[in-house]
Amino acid sequence: MNEQARASLLKKIDEFQAHYSSLDADWVEQYVGHILEPLLVADGYSIIGYDPEFGHAANLDFIAYRDGDKHYDKTTIGIQHKRTDSPLSADDVRHLLADATRIHCNRALFFSLSSFAPEALIVASHSEPIAVELMDFGRIREWAKGKQDSDQSLDSTPVTSLRRETMRKYIALLARSPAELASVEWRELEHMMEEICRELGFNPVELTPPSKDGGRDLVLTARVGYKKAKYLMELKHWKEPNRVGSNVLREFVNVVIQDNADKGIVLSSSGFTKNAVSQLTQLERNKLRVGDRHKIIGLCRTYVQKQGGLWSPEVKLVDVLFESTLY
Repeated sequence: MNEQARASLLKKIDEFQAHYSSLDADWVEQYVGHILEPLLVADGYSIIGYDPEFGHAANLDFIAYRDGDKHYDKTTIGIQHKRTDSPLSADDVRHLLADATRIHCNRALFFSLSSFAPEALIVASHSEPIAVELMDFGRIREWAKGKQDSDQSLDSTPVTSLRRETMRKYIALLARSPAELASVEWRELEHMMEEICRELGFNPVELTPPSKDGGRDLVLTARVGYKKAKYLMELKHWKEPNRVGSNVLREFVNVVIQDNADKGIVLSSSGFTKNAVSQLTQLERNKLRVGDRHKIIGLCRTYVQKQGGLWSPEVKLVDVLFESTLY
């Protein structure tokens, strides 16, 4: 999506929000379709009004679908809009899931100007195998802001392009089949995290050399408020039962401090020893977050969501990196 198309879409979203309460139901549905269509089309989807041929799913307003190709799996999205003065409930989300399940969707999108009750967020976060996105105007706007032309400079050489394509496939595989993490080589995991962090919006992303990496595998930069923040990532992909202990964490914290980084994160596919974090001082803990294989898989799934177009976090980019960590 080019800059002109993105600006036009953002203007349409603002107009829709300004007149939302005064529009009748038919106009609201048309507006929703006009806003969602360019966003989904930019990610390779086709969107249609609800068609009974898909099956009985009375609450769905639209169906979006995309045939599989070398980048994406085949995907069908059930989409519902609901206008109400009260927060959307857990039952509202369950009804959406039920309809999406009936017509064999593997994703679902709920759009509403209203907020979502905490129980609704919990149901959506535990909705496997169907991925659910709950979106209000703020999240739709952030989705649209993220629609930029592809940065072809990242694929400037055939080798770089081939490597990124391979990493995309690896990431998609782990998102579907977490047990395959054990089959991934340590350097492949580093390249996967490089791809994930770049796609999520860190810029620049520096992958350090395989040797003499200075005690960190990735150097990430993100804008936080009016300044740029620097984060370090260290990956430990050890075979069971080897686990990361406090000495490794303490050494990494020293690297974070020496590099004048804002914070660091250690991801260990085999986990951590029982007292790995508790043996650190409070000052050391303030500079560190740790995550196990569940965090690694979670980042893979967030990447797949963003590749599919249905990812526009309510939280800041840095929070996405550090959320759901063990500490």
